[in-house]
Amino acid sequence: MSEPTNHPDEPEVIARLLRLAGPRPEAAVEVRERVHDAVRARWLEKVKARRRRVGLTWLVAAAAAAAGIALMVEVGNRGSGVAPPIHEIPAAALVFSIGSVQDAGGAAIQAGAEIQPGTVVKTGDDARAALRLANGAAVRLDVGTRVTVVSGAALDLAQGRVYVDTRLTTDPLRRIEIRTEFGVLRDIGTRFEVRVQDAELRVRVRQGIVRLDRKAGSHDVQSGAQLNVKPGGGLAWGNVTPYGEEWSWILEAAPAFELEGRVLSEFLDWISSETGLSVTFTDQSIEREAHRIVLHGSVAGVRPDQAPGVVLPTCGLGHRVVGDTLIVGPAVAGGGGG
Repeated sequence: MSEPTNHPDEPEVIARLLRLAGPRPEAAVEVRERVHDAVRARWLEKVKARRRRVGLTWLVAAAAAAAGIALMVEVGNRGSGVAPPIHEIPAAALVFSIGSVQDAGGAAIQAGAEIQPGTVVKTGDDARAALRLANGAAVRLDVGTRVTVVSGAALDLAQGRVYVDTRLTTDPLRRIEIRTEFGVLRDIGTRFEVRVQDAELRVRVRQGIVRLDRKAGSHDVQSGAQLNVKPGGGLAWGNVTPYGEEWSWILEAAPAFELEGRVLSEFLDWISSETGLSVTFTDQSIEREAHRIVLHGSVAGVRPDQAPGVVLPTCGLGHRVVGDTLIVGPAVAGGGGG
């Protein structure tokens, strides 16, 4: 069915009728204030809804608190001409740390702290840390690392080693950037490590692709590849496995898996992502049960590569590692596997 068309003179007719009607009587003060408050409350709901899409619970709480404070100040200063304060949204949060983690001034940064854009984060010789960026990316910092959190999707790495997992990035158009003196690294859905040490850059890709953009050109580093940029700018390519001792430092910096109430398959997915091992089962019935077995307790303080030996025996299961595969099966007499 076609849409009705407007008469070409209709806007002029409506305007003439409005002029003849004259101005409407002004609404009572209490009515105007009720409308103002209702509209502002609806606006705040929309702002909060947009911020929830960032994907970080701590970020939503901070934004909501900031909006609430701004509202109170605005209402208190209504008509005074004083603008409400602007509250900066955090770029990251420190979700886990061991040892000394500090800012540029030497002040300690504690686990759970929000990190504002431009903040320098330093790990001591005894420290490792895990950050969650505002775009959802997980970042680990090795000992002796210094980074500047440029934004919720960018880090400037001056020294040390970082590991990045972008699988939980909430905005695919805001991929993470790792900026170094050698160039800028951008992920294409990946897990990778970047090290700046002794005037040399090293990039190792566990999964996906990382692109290094520098003045001399761009280079794509694929899964299982390693790229070194030498002090003089020369390149050296190599191979790397996604599991094994060379990745063990990130296990030291891994936040604990929230075990309580989760199912076994989720736990094993976490083990796989942390260790780089694929998971398989000796029997399809065990694989089916893994989606139904509910876990209880905690693995806080247990490294991911050691956690299967703690959790699987409570399910009547054991495991063994063969090459790049963690095999789950019935528990054997005398232990849970290893």
